[in-house]
Amino acid sequence: MIMIEKPESRFNLDRFFEPYECIQSSRNGSVSRSRFYKYVIPKLVAKNKPVFVIETGSFHSSLEDNGGAFTYVMGDLIKNWTGGKLYTVDNNIKHIEKCKELTQPFSEVIEYVHSDSLLFLKDIAGAHQWDLIYLDSMDLDLLKPLESSSHHLGELNLIYDYCGEDTIIGVDDNYEPHTTIEWYSDYGPNKDTKVLVETGENTVGKGAYIDPFLIEKGWYRHTELDEPFHNNVYCYER
Repeated sequence: MIMIEKPESRFNLDRFFEPYECIQSSRNGSVSRSRFYKYVIPKLVAKNKPVFVIETGSFHSSLEDNGGAFTYVMGDLIKNWTGGKLYTVDNNIKHIEKCKELTQPFSEVIEYVHSDSLLFLKDIAGAHQWDLIYLDSMDLDLLKPLESSSHHLGELNLIYDYCGEDTIIGVDDNYEPHTTIEWYSDYGPNKDTKVLVETGENTVGKGAYIDPFLIEKGWYRHTELDEPFHNNVYCYER
């Protein structure tokens, strides 16, 4: 009888993550993002099956630029360890083209989709029972954050019924209550002007509406992955 070695028996997280150590700095919330990766990746490997991952908002800057690198990291993991497929969707064709260029070594396991994420999720939601959902599409503007918060809750609502008992949900770009952020606006007459933004009593970010929605439905948020007073990736499991 031939014994097939399980992926987790060969997988070494430190060795896998070594090329991505550059994203661990405190800049742009990378401490929380690094913790998210190091928690999620071993769980995906341990499933011993092809995994299906969906990402809204595609990777379009270099690793050294601290761009998050989700498409790149997951493409690497899926091609070289787990098998499966990663879907990445972005409504900016330049982001999609740059993502294709940056992630070319893993392109065979990635489907690049140029579309509004809400339209795409409506069509693709039932295609798989998802192992990991990562929501990071509409840019967050801390001077008017609720549009992005609403958009991301809309994304989750479209795919929620296809989450299994072991689905993991990640939501990027969140600032916890009582946090002061130096913010450079990308919009309007104050573009490129630094302002101080106070979050007050509530979470401010892409997951501001998702967080109470999931908590009410019995999901657990891994607060141990957060970095206080910095940009955080929120991670949820049932």
